[in-house]
Amino acid sequence: MNPWFSMWIQPRTTIAYILENRSKASLLFLCAVIGWPAALQIAQMFSLSSVFSFPWLLVVSVLAAPILGGIGMGVMGFALYIIGKGLGGASSFFDVFCAVTWSNITSFVSVVGYGVILLFFGMSWFSAAWTQEAITSGMAYLFFVLLSIQAVFVIWTIYLLVQSIAQIQGFSSWKSLGNVVLSMVLLWGVLRVLG
Repeated sequence: MNPWFSMWIQPRTTIAYILENRSKASLLFLCAVIGWPAALQIAQMFSLSSVFSFPWLLVVSVLAAPILGGIGMGVMGFALYIIGKGLGGASSFFDVFCAVTWSNITSFVSVVGYGVILLFFGMSWFSAAWTQEAITSGMAYLFFVLLSIQAVFVIWTIYLLVQSIAQIQGFSSWKSLGNVVLSMVLLWGVLRVLG
C-alpha cells in the first residue's frame, strides 16, 4: 500500500496501515506541506515584502512551514483527542495526531494553488497594497477557480478526517463526525475567548 495515494480514497485502511508502520519522516514532510500555505498567509498578512526579498520570503516560509503545520495539527489533534476521550475513544494522542495530519494530505492542492498565485503576483502578493494591483478578468477567473477547487478539497479533508478518526477510535462515522464537529466548536470557543 502506498499511503500517499490510497489515503485519498481509502482513509480507513490507509490510516490503519500508517499507524502500524509509524513513519515519522512522512509526518514531518506532511506538516511542512500543510504549514507552507499558512506561512505564506502570515507573510502576506504582515506585509513582509518590506522586510525580506522575494527569494528570502520563500526560504523563510519553507523553514517555518513544518513548525506552523505541526502546531496546527497538534492543536487540532489535541482537541480531537480530548473530545474523543469524552466520547469513549481509546486512541493515543499520537494516533489522533497522525490521523489529523494524514487527513490533510489534500494540502497539496493548496500548495499548487499558492504556486499559481505566486507566479501571477510574485513579490506584490506579500505587500499590503496587492489588492490595488490591476487585476484582469482572467486573474479574477483564476481566483474563482482556485477558491472553488479549494472549497471542494476542504470538504474532502473533513471526510478523510471523519473516516480516519472513526477507524482509530472504533467509532461509527456519525460518532466520528460528532467528535470532529465538537472539536471544531471547542477550538472556535477558545479562539473567541483569546481574542
